[in-house]
Amino acid sequence: MKIYNTIDHKKEEFTPVNPGKVGIYVCGPTVYDYIHIGNARPMIVFDTLRRYLEYKGYDVNYVSNFTDVDDKIIKRANEEGVTSSEISEKYIAECKKDMNEMNVRPATVHPQATKEIPDMIEMIQELIDKGYAYEKNHTVYFRVRNFKDYGKLSGKNIDDLESGHRADDHKLKVSGEDEKEQVHDGQMFTIHTTRPHVKRKFRNNQNTFGSREVKQKLVAHFVQTVSRASPHHFAGSPRRRRKHPTTGRNQSGAPRNFVPRRAS
Repeated sequence: MKIYNTIDHKKEEFTPVNPGKVGIYVCGPTVYDYIHIGNARPMIVFDTLRRYLEYKGYDVNYVSNFTDVDDKIIKRANEEGVTSSEISEKYIAECKKDMNEMNVRPATVHPQATKEIPDMIEMIQELIDKGYAYEKNHTVYFRVRNFKDYGKLSGKNIDDLESGHRADDHKLKVSGEDEKEQVHDGQMFTIHTTRPHVKRKFRNNQNTFGSREVKQKLVAHFVQTVSRASPHHFAGSPRRRRKHPTTGRNQSGAPRNFVPRRAS
């Protein structure tokens, strides 16, 4: 079997890194709405590839994620007066229904972004320690020019690229955007907090996410906020009183802890 190699720009005989085993990672949907044809295409294509590899006798570990925290999810939660986790859980369930209707088998594992935050922080910390990333105003950016192979897969020259854009109706303001070292540096992680003592701790640890204690609190508050917070926690949310559609309780008095502006 031959597969197109993006780096070499040609089809090559497929040889797994580990004999008899194949690992496939397919980027899954951002779950703020029902899936569309653009989501369905890779599901069908890579499910077909997986089935063929299994038919050929390979042990296939097929991983496809659900991006369950994103500007679009937060925006939809704001509009509907529910939590972001309610939005993501609803559309994860709907996505799985659609996959079943298309006869697409579930992946070996479906990671969810909100459940991988601790590992993300550890990985980003390592990039910071090695000089590939840096923090500005609680936002971490990747130094694209420090990675010599950046653009190798796309075949693009860094100097010919424009800084990434996102439609205004899906965009939440990112702290530190105007303080980037280079316009092309990519955003990796953003945390917002209104707590002065936490801001002081971050200022005292300019080159890292902070001490182990700060990182542990960061993880705990981030996950709690994403999974349970009302829309009023998030940037741009109106501070008006309204009832939660399920509990009937006021949402205006929710505590403001660590808040994701954007995360990836």
